[in-house]
Formats: sequence, C-alpha cells, structure tokens
Amino acid sequence: MVGGRELGKWMYEQISAYEAAMSSERKKRLLPEMP
Repeated sequence: MVGGRELGKWMYEQISAYEAAMSSERKKRLLPEMP
C-alpha cells in the first residue's frame, strides 16, 4: 500500500498533466487560425 503522501503526489501530477493537456486543446480550438 502506498502512503497517503505518495498517493497525493501521484494524483497531483496526474491532474496537473490532465489540466495542461485540456488547456492546450482548448487553445487549439479557440484559436484555429494561430500556428
């Protein structure tokens, strides 16, 4: 069993990566004419 601190760190990294991917996808959709 992983410690709570390790689990929290892992979840934080997963959420950060997910939010970064979502924000870049949103920018691509909002600014399709931008390179």
